[in-house]
Amino acid sequence: MKYAIILGTIVIAGLGLFVALNTGEKSPILAKGSIHLAEDALKAVGKAKTLYIVVYDENSERPMPFGAVRFLLDTPPQSSGKIFEFTLTKEKLQVMATAMGGSSTPPSQMRLKARLDQDGLGGMDQPGDIVGELTQVAKGQKDLTILLDTVK
Repeated sequence: MKYAIILGTIVIAGLGLFVALNTGEKSPILAKGSIHLAEDALKAVGKAKTLYIVVYDENSERPMPFGAVRFLLDTPPQSSGKIFEFTLTKEKLQVMATAMGGSSTPPSQMRLKARLDQDGLGGMDQPGDIVGELTQVAKGQKDLTILLDTVK
C-alpha cells in the first residue's frame, strides 16, 4: 500500500511536470526559407545589416501588412548568394493588421517582402534599401527563396 501511494504520487507529479512544460501551444510555421542577395545588388549593401521580412495577405485589398519581423545580421553581407535562413511563426511576427481593424488570423495565401535596410528603421522602403518579394506563398510553405534584387 505504501509503495502504491508513492508510485501514485510520482505519477501525479510527473503528469503535473509534463503539463507545466507543455502549456501554450506554439503556432505552426507560416513560411520557411532563405534570403539570397543578387550579385548586381551587392555593391549597394554598404553598412546595411538590418533585415525585415514583411507578410501581406495576398487576398486582401488593403495595403496594410499582416505583420513583420526584424532580424539583425552580425555583419553586412560581403558576397552574393544565401545570406539568411528564416522561419516565420505568428509569435515571431509583430502583427500589425489588428491595429487597423484587420484579422489576427494569419493569411492562408501570403506575399512575402524582404528588405535589407540601410538605416535600420522600420517603415517604407528608402533609397538604398535592397528588396525582394515572393507572391502566392501558401501558409506553411517551406524551402522558399526570396531574392534581394531591387535597389530602391
